[in-house]
Amino acid sequence: MKFNKLKYYLLVLFIFCGSLAAQESPAMLYQLGQRFEQTGNFERAKEFYQKAYDMQPFNLSYLTSLNNVFIVLKEYDNSIQLLNTRLTENPDDLNSISLLGTTYYTQGDTIQAYEVWEKGLSTNNNAMARYRVIINTAIDNRAFNKAVEYLKRAKKQDFSSPVFSLDLAYIYSITMNYEKAAVEYLNVLKQYPDQIYNVI
Repeated sequence: MKFNKLKYYLLVLFIFCGSLAAQESPAMLYQLGQRFEQTGNFERAKEFYQKAYDMQPFNLSYLTSLNNVFIVLKEYDNSIQLLNTRLTENPDDLNSISLLGTTYYTQGDTIQAYEVWEKGLSTNNNAMARYRVIINTAIDNRAFNKAVEYLKRAKKQDFSSPVFSLDLAYIYSITMNYEKAAVEYLNVLKQYPDQIYNVI
């Protein structure tokens, strides 16, 4: 009798564990992927990120993490395929445009990267958010010359904001072009005196 009870409890336990495994949530898979990524096990992280993304392809965190692992593993073709698929479905997806440019830039194909970023800007040339995302992407990739070019163009738009001048001055500073940085900071103060704390 005791043996039958034990078999019954074991059967219930196996069924319970099986149902838990079957109910893996994307969030749980994503957290497992993060843990593997933090320990440097990028192949395992990729598996869990891929599963989470397949379950919720609209989730930008899952997309970004999966793409980042592709880049770390130098699986550039997988990254390009992933992002081009997204862009086929939504050509104005600025996050995917930004990531695709980063993939090409990391791979060493700067011409293609610049074409992708340019497309991101030309979709809506007057959108401040687009400039911010593409400029930040160029800066993150240390493509400072391209970031300066984009910032100069952004300044010509009438955004009524000192943010692009401040960013331009910052880039001039970190690239040791102090004279141009000083000119940008002075122009900011002339137009926006309340920005004194961002300048000093």
